[in-house]
Amino acid sequence: MSTLEKFWHRLGMVESLSLILLMVVAMPLKYLANQPMPVRYVGMLHGVLFILYCALVGILFLKEKWRFSYAVEDFAAAWIPFGFLILDPPQKR
Repeated sequence: MSTLEKFWHRLGMVESLSLILLMVVAMPLKYLANQPMPVRYVGMLHGVLFILYCALVGILFLKEKWRFSYAVEDFAAAWIPFGFLILDPPQKR
């Protein structure tokens, strides 16, 4: 596993955790406690992490010669919290 792939794995974990934080903490605070500020900050953080994750998948496709189908599957799995773990085994690349 290359350094970029290790970073991809770590970034996927952080991005997934940010989505869970957004859905479990920030959104209930917005709608149940009338506090919209957590959604602004956690949502922005999650958005930046998601864009970085998708950009990294594109970089790995080009630099690490990932199969096109694997990159597409990874983009699709990015929409599911911890979905990248489904694709994590190196033999699938």
